[in-house]
Amino acid sequence: MKIRTLLILMILLFGLGNTSRADKIIHNGVTYELYGYPLQFNSRFTGWKIKPIFGEDANDKVFAAFDAVPYNCTWIVQNNHLYLQSIRGKNAAVDLQAIFSENFDNGLVLADWIDTILYAPYGKMLCSWGVSLFESTFEYELAFKISKGEVLSVEKCDNTKTKPLKDDRHLQVLIQNNINWENLPKSDSIKRKVYVQVLSADSLGKIDSVRIVKGVNTSYDREAIRVVKSIPDWPVIYRHGKVFSLWTHPINFGKRDKN
Repeated sequence: MKIRTLLILMILLFGLGNTSRADKIIHNGVTYELYGYPLQFNSRFTGWKIKPIFGEDANDKVFAAFDAVPYNCTWIVQNNHLYLQSIRGKNAAVDLQAIFSENFDNGLVLADWIDTILYAPYGKMLCSWGVSLFESTFEYELAFKISKGEVLSVEKCDNTKTKPLKDDRHLQVLIQNNINWENLPKSDSIKRKVYVQVLSADSLGKIDSVRIVKGVNTSYDREAIRVVKSIPDWPVIYRHGKVFSLWTHPINFGKRDKN
């Protein structure tokens, strides 16, 4: 396949990703995995600096990939607050009291540095465009809105309207068939390619907002936008209960009908 784009990465790939390194959160007695690593919101560990936890055995370089994170944290919601329950490295658990003496109480650490929304996916995996939990969409998510460690609310996000791309070849044919060559210079015989970024689409897959990432000229750019918006069945991926449609796709102008 010649075309390799972020959209192709959205093709439905059933099967579980590698979630072994995901943090976990316990809420109402149920354990969920988390998108993200809340420990990184603590300024002492920003940039994946993990020597304060694991000492000289840890790699002090910035970890660029999620799968490179060398520890797992378990968090728990109690009395409307978020607590760090445990940190486990490759070979052993971490002494929380030694690291968080100021926040440590009765075996838990109050996560008062957390001031964000944490998402915990659950249910059936609807699509995956990678190998980890972070590159997957599940039926539902719990959204924990947290301010300085206090859990202000826990809301359920619905991603069940996700409609992944099932046939990339079909999409390519639709794009080519929708190009109106009358809108382009007749004397131009050079193959052109315009990269269009889809910013948003409605729940039926109808695109309502796009932008040109890399264009050619006004004629080609305008036609590329028109073609993309004309596709009636564009894939729609939901995340956090909202349409997650930020991807880039090339529109190839290389098969002009000479007749």
